[in-house]
Amino acid sequence: NTTTCTISGTPTTAGGPNTDTITATGPGGTSTTVVTINVLNAAPTNLSYPTPQVYTVGSTISPLSPTVTGVVTNYSASSLPAGLSIYPTTGVISGTPVNPQTALSTTVTANNTGGSTKAVVVISVNATIPAAPTSLAAQATSSSTANLSWTDASNNETGFEIQRAPDGTTFSTVATLGPNVSTYAATGLNADQTYSFRVRALATGVTSNWSNVATVLAPSAPGAPTNVVATAGLAQVALTWTASTGGGTITYSVKRSTTSGTGYV
Repeated sequence: NTTTCTISGTPTTAGGPNTDTITATGPGGTSTTVVTINVLNAAPTNLSYPTPQVYTVGSTISPLSPTVTGVVTNYSASSLPAGLSIYPTTGVISGTPVNPQTALSTTVTANNTGGSTKAVVVISVNATIPAAPTSLAAQATSSSTANLSWTDASNNETGFEIQRAPDGTTFSTVATLGPNVSTYAATGLNADQTYSFRVRALATGVTSNWSNVATVLAPSAPGAPTNVVATAGLAQVALTWTASTGGGTITYSVKRSTTSGTGYV
């Protein structure tokens, strides 16, 4: 304002410093002063990223771009999973994760000469999906137990999950084992019940496909032999009996005693 010498208005472009000489003229003469003006950008606002993000070790991520209001001259991140980085002029996060990572809250800051704004993006990195176990087999060892065995086909599992189904379809978890295991002793089976088993490998945040399904029949306990007959011979005794029924493959244990009803060995 040439009358009051007031400087006013709305800057349209950031810049400076600009040095301006102001001259005041009056009846008694003139006076000058120098004014230095810097025009800063308005601080950016409303920075955000799509979050949370879940990635996989060894798989290049799709570039993760921010949205923001205002001019940004520089982006920075407090921390990122190994293998990822942020491009400082665009704020785009990219790269290929190299290690599993539980949920990591990363603070991204967008700056300009007028200030800054922040946003948090949560990033998890799952392990590479392990290969599924193969060749699962089940063998009954009694009327209530069975042994399982399989081939460990993965090299990065953290453990194995075993599931059982008494009807062949409704599976539930019965055990979680550590890594590098390939056998399991199943217990608590019911005699004359057919069970289906399956196993899968576990890793950080991911699981393999299920193995093949192995089925086993828990046999009933065999009945006692009947009609036992002992026939004396020269320095020997011949035994005959009616075979037991049930119980799958049956073997017999024969004991003797010189005292009836006790002392059998």
